[in-house]
Amino acid sequence: MNTSGHLDRKQASEKSDDRLSIILIGLTHPYRGGISLYTTMLYQELSTRHRVHLINFKRLYPSFVFPGRTQYDESKKTFPVASERIIDTLWPFSWLKTARKIVALAPDLVIMQWWQPYLSPVYTAIAYYLKKKIPVAFLCHNVVPHEPTRFDEMLSNFAFRATDALIVHSRVDALKLTTKYPRKLIQQVDHPIYDAFPTGAAARSEILASLGIAPEKKIILFFGYVRKYKGLRLLIEALSHLDPKTSPILLVVGEFYEPQAEYTALITKLDLSDRVVIVPHYVPNEDVYRYFKIAAAVVGKAS
Repeated sequence: MNTSGHLDRKQASEKSDDRLSIILIGLTHPYRGGISLYTTMLYQELSTRHRVHLINFKRLYPSFVFPGRTQYDESKKTFPVASERIIDTLWPFSWLKTARKIVALAPDLVIMQWWQPYLSPVYTAIAYYLKKKIPVAFLCHNVVPHEPTRFDEMLSNFAFRATDALIVHSRVDALKLTTKYPRKLIQQVDHPIYDAFPTGAAARSEILASLGIAPEKKIILFFGYVRKYKGLRLLIEALSHLDPKTSPILLVVGEFYEPQAEYTALITKLDLSDRVVIVPHYVPNEDVYRYFKIAAAVVGKAS
């Protein structure tokens, strides 16, 4: 394993073993969220068998368009790995700098984490610069955005045409891309398990008491950012059809990216105030286990 996470041309050219030289581009620490953790875990796993250099973002979103409180991980327990923060999505010179850096390192493969068309100008520019020099694969978390706009298909198409291969996690996305790009290499792989979160010693009874939930109650957990496409409104409405005497508690844990008051009003209207508990903030890594430890079931929207 290359603990520094850095490669040079000499390393890339030496073929004394069967390891590949890989450039991984994606979001990682100090950024927060699922994509960041995914990239970190992918880097760690690939590094056990290959030489990997991780290129991170210097600036992802301008602060005025980011819907949450912060883009950065403020947890006590973070997942830092060696990465080079080069890419500024608003500064094209950084895209050129990244592409030139990759050529200088001469890797066998470049893997870019793709999750929304906002990345299209950056990734298209880098991929076209590398075309016919170094193979480029996009690892697509979302082929179609959860909250699409009229420009998404055009932006995605520019980027996808520039790449040599597309990796996806669902049969639906694989079929969609195979139909649209029949001559391109499309690979479907399983989504990994997020098993990096630390566990803690808090007992279930202690956690329930801190949330004001009776110990005999069953918990249905909704965990993650609250956005319209997640379907939380439908989940709340479905809860209203259950018998109040046997109904589980719906525990909603996550930062709201739309007005929380609208959900509170719906809960009040359906007389569910005693059956819904809301923890309306981003959960630090060291506390994630608390909510999954008490849950009988987890409900979410598949991609």
